[in-house]
Amino acid sequence: MWEVRETKDKIEIQLDARRLVTHRRIAEAKDQRVTLAEHRPPRGQRSPRPDPHPEEKAIVAAAPELADYVTGLKQRSRKVVTLALRQLLRLVREYPREPLLGAVREAGRYGLYDLDRLERMILRRVTREHFCSIGNRTMTEELEQLLKNLKLRRILEIYDEQLRAADKDDISYTDFVTRLVRAQWQAKQEGALEWRIRRANLPERCTLETFPFARQPGVNRKQIRGFAELEFIAKAENIVLVGETGRGKTGLACGLLLKALENGYRCQFVKAQELFDEMYASLADRSTRQLLKRLARLEVLLIDELGYLNLKPEQSNIFFKLMEERYRQHSTIITTNLVYDEWRIFWAAGQWWKRC
Repeated sequence: MWEVRETKDKIEIQLDARRLVTHRRIAEAKDQRVTLAEHRPPRGQRSPRPDPHPEEKAIVAAAPELADYVTGLKQRSRKVVTLALRQLLRLVREYPREPLLGAVREAGRYGLYDLDRLERMILRRVTREHFCSIGNRTMTEELEQLLKNLKLRRILEIYDEQLRAADKDDISYTDFVTRLVRAQWQAKQEGALEWRIRRANLPERCTLETFPFARQPGVNRKQIRGFAELEFIAKAENIVLVGETGRGKTGLACGLLLKALENGYRCQFVKAQELFDEMYASLADRSTRQLLKRLARLEVLLIDELGYLNLKPEQSNIFFKLMEERYRQHSTIITTNLVYDEWRIFWAAGQWWKRC
């Protein structure tokens, strides 16, 4: 592969890391800066630099109060005088007058002529007087528009309230910004959880804390609480909840699914009949592979009400393929009113049970 490498003095052309040719760089005359001999004054006869400097004149004209500070700056600045005066002139032009004069008075009183530190002093005063001043406690139109553009809706809602609270509690600017950002982060987490719950098609938001264990003595509370630690997801283990109708199987399964959603896992709730219908319909447009791929990558799949269903062999085979792809990869939760001995009868039509 050809490659051209340029340096200050030469140009090299290479092919596959082998240098083929080197050219010495020659600056063109049109790119050179040349002072004609007739324009050079004789040695020792150069015109003296004007005093005061043009920058000093501009500073004093804009803010006569800075004359003494300019004099001290010329005597004590560590920078070249011209550069220091240019930096001070920039500060005069860019910052509001009152914060600038206040910072300069304080710096002059203590003999501070470091203009970088002076600029930080000005910024602190600008922040105090314009960001959290007594007479300006509401959001500016520009800030409001910026927050809308960035979609920081929670900050937009609580800004004025937090600004008043910050002034009342006398907190630092860092703590004030932290409060705003924390509230925005919490709102984002809540929004993400709400989005995951909607995507999961969770029929009811049952929590394990509100489950009536007292009315279901057959449910092992300690075991359910162990499942709530979600270690079975990390181990890619499956859970099958078996019991008669009305025993709370769906409520427990939804509680576990909700716990997984709250911890950021990708989950899906689906009724068994709807799942088998979708599998059979996928044969029509040959989208079975896409369906299996979508369901196989879910970290938790909840299949509810797996019971006596009239299944076609194609449905059974697709379901077996799904379980095969999820096995030891991701967790599956199944609720059913069939004990394990009855599963052979249920799957008999598919013929895949005999192969297991």
